[in-house]
Amino acid sequence: MSDKKKIKSSSIKTKKDVEELLESGAEIEFMKILDSPLFNEVKRLSGVLNDVGDACDYGISIDEFEEIYETWRKKTDKNVTAVSGWCWWDLEIPEGIDVPEGSLPAVVKAECILATIHPGFELGNWVRTTLLQKLHDNCVFETKNTCYILVGQGTRKTVDAKSAYTFF
Repeated sequence: MSDKKKIKSSSIKTKKDVEELLESGAEIEFMKILDSPLFNEVKRLSGVLNDVGDACDYGISIDEFEEIYETWRKKTDKNVTAVSGWCWWDLEIPEGIDVPEGSLPAVVKAECILATIHPGFELGNWVRTTLLQKLHDNCVFETKNTCYILVGQGTRKTVDAKSAYTFF
């Protein structure tokens, strides 16, 4: 029988608690947390947000965005939003699930809203779009209700649909 101290993970609240556990020799019990299904799921989902993806040549320069933003505001009845720090997510759709007609399995997650007429969006906030309907001129990501102007260099990666919608 082991004489190592057994600690419930729910009792770990602070950095000091972790340090005391490691000093007491309870590291083996602590390491079990790192192999748990929940920890592995959190790690996988954090990769969806934090893995950069590959460089993508879509988007426009910051110098062009005001002109294109104003053009699209006049051109469409949809909301228009300019975003930066964006990543195009190609969605892996599970078998048996259909993408709605008129949509394509892709969304954009952007770190910063630069300009918007969308009543639910605030400047400086992040946004995740709904499904793509059409890409215009390699810089306007059109969804059912909004045209997103992709500003600056972005990235692109494949994400499973369940993970993409888990966060938002």
